[in-house]
Amino acid sequence: ALKCCPTPGFQSLPQTTHFRKHHVPPPGRGRGPAPPCHPVHTFIWIDAGTEADQRNQSCCIWDMQCYEEKPVPGRGLGLVATRDIAAGEAVLTDYPLVLYPQFSLRYEVCLHCLRRLPSDGASSSSWASFCSSACAQAAARDPGSHNPAVAAAEAETRFEGLGEEEASALLLLLRVATLKAAAAAGDTGSTARLQALTSLSPGCPQPEDAAAALRARLPGDGAGLTLEEVRAVLERDGSNAYGIALEPGVADGPIRGSALCATGSRLNHECLPNLARQDAFDEARADGDPGSNTGITFRALHAIPAGEELTQSYFPLWWEYDERQSRCREVYGFSCACPRCKVEGALEAGQEPDPERCGGADEAYVQMYLLKFVCPQEECGGTLCPLSPDSASVAQCNICGHRRTDAQFMAELEA
Repeated sequence: ALKCCPTPGFQSLPQTTHFRKHHVPPPGRGRGPAPPCHPVHTFIWIDAGTEADQRNQSCCIWDMQCYEEKPVPGRGLGLVATRDIAAGEAVLTDYPLVLYPQFSLRYEVCLHCLRRLPSDGASSSSWASFCSSACAQAAARDPGSHNPAVAAAEAETRFEGLGEEEASALLLLLRVATLKAAAAAGDTGSTARLQALTSLSPGCPQPEDAAAALRARLPGDGAGLTLEEVRAVLERDGSNAYGIALEPGVADGPIRGSALCATGSRLNHECLPNLARQDAFDEARADGDPGSNTGITFRALHAIPAGEELTQSYFPLWWEYDERQSRCREVYGFSCACPRCKVEGALEAGQEPDPERCGGADEAYVQMYLLKFVCPQEECGGTLCPLSPDSASVAQCNICGHRRTDAQFMAELEA
């Protein structure tokens, strides 16, 4: 059974646009694999057959020599570099444990891989829409996707009168319920996925009455989920789900769906992170493998020495101090005390930041970091990330695709 957070509390269901960890879809170009001289990745699959089945059952691809999971003082579990990592290196690619659409968009995206469906129609079965027959077949085999059991349960679920996020949460719960049933029937892959979901940090507690109200709308007796399990799923979804942007190139806009990942969730937050997230859900599948477009990659923004914690930002880099602090407290249940927040907190209080208390950072360092890594294109706000270790002098925005060389950056500074 899934374990829920024992601490009582009250947390409203998430906002469609902003509650998820910042979605940063790249333009689908220039995001190739790391060169052969850089990390040789080991594939870790969870009890599956073909490569497509393996990916659909959720997996993580990582370089075993690149990082390790270990306790980080004051931050719980985190990922720490086990060797020097080059700027632009693809540190981690994670495939979702569970992927589900926003309720209002469930007929506009593939219900297996979340690819946008063409406006002139799509391949579909009698019970769902998919971007291809391959995705329809893969979903039918995947207990955590939109398979026939989920489709049948969805038809019996009472969505009427619900807001977007509550209805979307029911879609997630139906997938988890089917995973639980498959695990109970002896499917080891489903058991492993449920265990991975359980291991995710629960974040802020969900109120019991809200969870009970959603459970009551599921078919039968909560579709086989207990109240504690419903709360556990909602809590882990709220603090770990990655929002997948509806429109590539639109910063901080509405999402098409959400992804829950096993290893990416171990990356702690930092307001000056050393990794940038990239995804390309509408990217063409050269190998024809359903679900191969669902990988979420984390790439090094700059050189990372061995022993340093690997971090991501849970929201756009350009957010102001008060907005970042509020989001960390209300959604993730902590107050951020990273070097940037210490610097900006001191400035807001009318004090001069002390570099020794701010992890060596000062106002000039924070400003230079933001100038270097925040996309300068108007109304974008994405993150500029080196293309690869061999092309580290060229950075590309993971929102709009804008490219800038180091020489151009220096020229902008001197202008």
